[in-house]
Amino acid sequence: MQRAFKYKLKLNAKFAAACEQTLESCRFVYNSALSQRISRFRQGCSIGFAEQSKQLTEARELPDVGCVLRSFQENALRQVDRAYQGFFRRIKARHGRAGFPRFRSYERYESFQTLDAREFKLTGDKLKVNRLGSCRVRLSRPLSGKPKTLTIRREPDGWFVVIVCDVALNPSPAQASAVGIDVGLESFAVLSTGEKIGNPRFFRGGETGLAGAQQRLALKKRGSNSRKRARRIVARAHAKIRRQRAWFHWQEARKIIRSYDRIAVENLNVHGLAQSNLAKSIHDAGWSSFIAKLASKAEEAGRELVKVSARFTSQDCSVCGRRKKKDLSQRWHSCECGAEMDRDHNAARNILARAWPDLKIEPEGA
Repeated sequence: MQRAFKYKLKLNAKFAAACEQTLESCRFVYNSALSQRISRFRQGCSIGFAEQSKQLTEARELPDVGCVLRSFQENALRQVDRAYQGFFRRIKARHGRAGFPRFRSYERYESFQTLDAREFKLTGDKLKVNRLGSCRVRLSRPLSGKPKTLTIRREPDGWFVVIVCDVALNPSPAQASAVGIDVGLESFAVLSTGEKIGNPRFFRGGETGLAGAQQRLALKKRGSNSRKRARRIVARAHAKIRRQRAWFHWQEARKIIRSYDRIAVENLNVHGLAQSNLAKSIHDAGWSSFIAKLASKAEEAGRELVKVSARFTSQDCSVCGRRKKKDLSQRWHSCECGAEMDRDHNAARNILARAWPDLKIEPEGA
């Protein structure tokens, strides 16, 4: 399997200048390729990645284009190709607002990538990249596995490198146990065992400070240096919230993987759920991100993760199966069969039963 290792770069002046030059060159290639595709489409013909790649080879004879590693520029062409093909795929699938690929401004183009592992090397805390030079990295954890790709990103609080490696599976000791997980808003998640994981609400916690930063940004004159500084403050605030949420997801996913062999979750349509008046809270919880991280950890540890239908998990009784309609304000499950438990606990038990119908679920907590 593949795992990504992300490190912050300790930039020196030469490496920083090379990164800026490479990023701007890749942005130019991206915008030029997109412009060419639009022109060809209006003329009634098309152009694909292969032909644009040949044109890039010819363009690299120019000093301003050839001074940057080809694989970085070629990846920009791949991004255009994916964006263009994705647009027509969404049109064909009638995906509402398909979203045509946009030209990238300086602020909207933030990374470049190489898929050739021969063009970079990380030795200890020293990173060396062909045509860029070398710099130190903040080695927060050791690199393991066989490097495959390298991505350098400009983020609000500095530059980062992401190295994707092929790593061997690391099976965890068997636990001979299964669990169902119901994600929610009152509690971030409730397990079929009755255990609750609190909802930290990171965005809600940082909302006041973020709102003040955005108001100060709105007062700045467009194009001014003070506006650029205000933008960076807002971006750093968003980045902090995003990283807090991701760290929380990783930690909770790790705890679950260490405790259970088989894990069942709901196959949620988060995009649809986020169309309601609870959209801010749903996005703040980040259910899709959590389940993706849980699946990644499960694969690495050799655990089994199953997604089941989310229909009626809260309405059906996990003891007798009787269906009783409840609105969102009803937080307690009470059934004629005598079952009494938290609504989300009942849903988690139903999720577990749907994943493995033959599994005997202990009545405790009912």
